[in-house]
Amino acid sequence: MRVALLVLFLLLAACGSQTSAPSWTLERIAALTPEQIDALSEGELQEIQGVLQPEFARVERELAQLQSQLEGLSGITAQEARWPNFDYTVYLATAIPYTTFFARYYRAYSGPDWSNNGCSYSPDKPLLLNFKDPCNHHDFGYRNVPQYARGRSETYRKYVDDRFLSNLKSVCGDLPWWDPRKDQCYVLAYTYYAAVRNLGKGAYYSTPQRYP
Repeated sequence: MRVALLVLFLLLAACGSQTSAPSWTLERIAALTPEQIDALSEGELQEIQGVLQPEFARVERELAQLQSQLEGLSGITAQEARWPNFDYTVYLATAIPYTTFFARYYRAYSGPDWSNNGCSYSPDKPLLLNFKDPCNHHDFGYRNVPQYARGRSETYRKYVDDRFLSNLKSVCGDLPWWDPRKDQCYVLAYTYYAAVRNLGKGAYYSTPQRYP
């Protein structure tokens, strides 16, 4: 009997350990609304951060590799680059943060499609966080990179989306450590990124090809 009870105890312990396993997945996090994120407990936010950190690190590594390939373009002015220029367009869309893009390059010369519409169907300022400028930088990528035949691929769409996530994360990083929205901000950043990864293909390829 004692052996049977011991086996039963071990089985129950195993079941308990399974139920206590991390319940958050990238797919579940991606489906959260701003209201749901605002209602998350501190413990839930910490668990989600643990799930997101490897994804954030992967995106930053891949962006760093792309930046190293485009490093030679950093000292070229818009006038020297001459439009159309595929590599320079990719540089503007993916290799620089949104703050640099708007401070130095936005509407600096004719040729690109400078139009934008913020975060489209998502709030521009969820929880009063300014996601509008990163969304507008993302619009530049979607409306210009696929104008080139070389840019009409999932590889380059992902580069544009990865820069979007990096930009959103920088908004979160600029918040002071004591701001209660800081952890929520990183979760929101991932939901916005997941939205463009999952739903942005149509918008990207609807941009007409104009250049080889």
